[in-house]
This record gives sequence, C-alpha cells and structure tokens, in this order.
Amino acid sequence: MPHRNETMLRDLYAAAAEGDVERLRQLVHPDNVWHVPGRNALTGEYKGIDEVLGLFGRLASLTDGTFRSELHDVVAGEDHVVGLHVEHGERAGRSLNARLALIGHVREGRLVEVWEGHTDAEAYDAFWSA
Repeated sequence: MPHRNETMLRDLYAAAAEGDVERLRQLVHPDNVWHVPGRNALTGEYKGIDEVLGLFGRLASLTDGTFRSELHDVVAGEDHVVGLHVEHGERAGRSLNARLALIGHVREGRLVEVWEGHTDAEAYDAFWSA
C-alpha cells in the first residue's frame, strides 16, 4: 500500500498532465511556495496557488503545448515527498529532455513548499532562456 503522500504526488502529476486545475487546487496548498532555480525565464519563487498555476501555464505556452513530465518514481514520508521525473518539450527549435527531482514539504495532505532540482542546470537554463 503506497504512502498517502506518494498517492497525493502521483495524483498531482496526473492532474497536471490532464490540465485539471480544480484537482491541482486541491493538491497544492493555497499558501504554497514553489522554488525554481537557475537563470532562465522560469527562475523564481511562485507564491500561492494562482502563481503556481501560472507557472504551469507558462510551461505549456512557452512550448506551444509540447511540455510534459514523465514521472519515474516517488519517495514519500510523513512530511516530505520526492518525485523523480523527466521533462520533455520543444521550444524555438530546441528539445528538452531534463531529469529533475521535485522535493516537496507536505502539510494537511497538500504540497506547501516545493523545490526543483535539475541534474543539468546549464542545459535547463539554455532551453528556457529567451
């Protein structure tokens, strides 16, 4: 039986892939802070559910709808959850094939803070830079 936080994160990935905004609102805490590292068009802190949903929208719009995350595995405990995934997309003649770890703090069964970790930060920055 998977840990409830593993189920929550798998559900979040599925909701994001389906564009299910209402389900995302249930899974991401209203006070969430989402940290995107690097030096690119997405870098920054996204505070609150509306900014996080805006980030997800930018992923789609900057890639003309080609962006997708392929979930590899989830590790979960009482207060934290880690999703290992590969991001794919096309942008300005470039292809994205980036491995990431999504590290989340969980409160009340929802993601309340998230940090992204990229295995190749330079390639990630190059893809998302103008």
